[in-house]
Amino acid sequence: MSTNVMAADVKEKESNATIVSVATAMNVAETFIKSSNYNQKWSQTQLVFFENLYDIDESLLGYYFIVRDNGESIGHIIVSATEDRGPVLQYGDGASNSKKTGLKAYYVGGIIHEKNAADVIQKAKTKNIDLKPMASNSEISRSEWESSKSDIVALSSPISKE
Repeated sequence: MSTNVMAADVKEKESNATIVSVATAMNVAETFIKSSNYNQKWSQTQLVFFENLYDIDESLLGYYFIVRDNGESIGHIIVSATEDRGPVLQYGDGASNSKKTGLKAYYVGGIIHEKNAADVIQKAKTKNIDLKPMASNSEISRSEWESSKSDIVALSSPISKE
């Protein structure tokens, strides 16, 4: 699997959560893929950072990566941008390749592009949907992140022959 990281223009809200870099998130995504049921299907693919995802409280929530095979988008993986949520938030076949100029991407179980969170919330209300910021659990999530980081080292270390 090859990688392509582009600089992310991120403005963070003040938070106690540890922010994860795009590069670390990509490493976690690659490690997850290697250990998941997608390993064989996505083994010869390229993982490309696509866009930042925000929560309805305007905080950076995650990073959206596209899985490409010979230039074709075949899948996606969303990795949390903070250690107060589990590392991998979503993954699967199919990918969105459409960025909306001048709009932010909000993750509410799906991706919605709007000018601001107030617009996302208002749209949801017109459909009788009550949105809340994504829950977090620092203690459990931090241990999942530590495990993911350990897996990165273990999977990237050469296997010794004795």
